[in-house]
Amino acid sequence: MAQYDDPTKAFMEEVASGKEDAVRAAIRATHGAKNPVALAARLAIASNARKVWNEEKTSSVSILGLYEQLSNMFGSEWHDWEPETIWSSLVAEGYEGLNENVKDAILALQLISKTNQAHENWHIFEKVGHAFNFNNVDFSVLQPLELDEVALTLKVLNKIRPKQEFELEVDGYIASCARNCGVVYLPSDLFPNKTAQDFLDELNNDIPLKNNVSERWSHSPMPRKVDPLPLKVQLLRLEEIKEYATNA
Repeated sequence: MAQYDDPTKAFMEEVASGKEDAVRAAIRATHGAKNPVALAARLAIASNARKVWNEEKTSSVSILGLYEQLSNMFGSEWHDWEPETIWSSLVAEGYEGLNENVKDAILALQLISKTNQAHENWHIFEKVGHAFNFNNVDFSVLQPLELDEVALTLKVLNKIRPKQEFELEVDGYIASCARNCGVVYLPSDLFPNKTAQDFLDELNNDIPLKNNVSERWSHSPMPRKVDPLPLKVQLLRLEEIKEYATNA
């Protein structure tokens, strides 16, 4: 899991300061006293699909596949159900002994389906991102997402809520993740947030390298033997991020 350095932490505080208590309160309010992103999922991301449901009735499905299955079974009604209602309804459909990872992912999907929290608050974007990537989530600490995890999270959010725009503080968070992952260019096909690159450029970004990567990514993204090493590294990293995001 990524780590933020002091300058980036300072940048994050400047982008969105003093909002953590309000964010936590808003999240708790969506399920009364329950935290709808009370997540304790284990890391399970080493393949193109995730095992979900349970041992007796196992299916390999992506996060978007999970959302589609729930929608096919229950329409949009499950967006407003209490967690216990979701679990009992799934049991009625033959899914007993649900995997805890699945429960956590469902609650995160429910959150983004009925609120704009993940689009408006970088704290929530981060935690929802970890849910979608099956990471452990802890609201008491900062947990920077890896950039490929950010790309997957954006793909899910934009698929489910295509018309909902992101607040600037989320773009700032994405820029901070890019900086800490050493990526200088955020292609729009992976990171459609328009101002994220602007924020990244303010973080002592390598502008000449960014321009070279941008030009190559649009026309011929695969590295060539004659390419300088920094360009090769950037292009290969973006290819890895693109491949990982297909797992959504």
